[in-house]
Amino acid sequence: MAASITSQMSSEEAASHSWDMEVGLEVQEPWAALIMSGQKNIETRRYALPAALLGRRIYILESISGCPGQTAIPDYVGEGSTSLRILGTVVFSACVDYPDERAFSDDEPRHLVCGSNGYSWQPGICGWLVREVDASSSNRNLPSCLRRYRSLFQINFKPDDALNDEHNFTTRQGKS
Repeated sequence: MAASITSQMSSEEAASHSWDMEVGLEVQEPWAALIMSGQKNIETRRYALPAALLGRRIYILESISGCPGQTAIPDYVGEGSTSLRILGTVVFSACVDYPDERAFSDDEPRHLVCGSNGYSWQPGICGWLVREVDASSSNRNLPSCLRRYRSLFQINFKPDDALNDEHNFTTRQGKS
């Protein structure tokens, strides 16, 4: 598809959207691996996680490292692309606003972003608290993905893949 696809929501639309889709979060390396290993249990962003995504499984889509706050990933990523890689899934339990630099610095052992890093504190930064990590879907082939809001992508699994993955996830959680 052409690079001119515009499917992104406004912040107001993202906040009120049902997010009734498979969702992936683009995270640059090395941060994605640090989340999946459990070393990084707060993901920091310059926007709040939409409330409808709290407590839901979200795929971690690893991209190559780049400039802080900028993506090299187009709005549409075709099936089988090597620009993103599925590392697994996470569940975020809460989203907190950091009121000041000190509060952000106090959480450094959990988010791993030091003051000299380009992702360090600035007004409006939020922390997304990781509740669960599951790397069992890390060897999946990448389906097509469409950017919906900032670093959040709609993942277009084929129907059989989505059903099988949901069954496997539910079984791993002991709910089947």
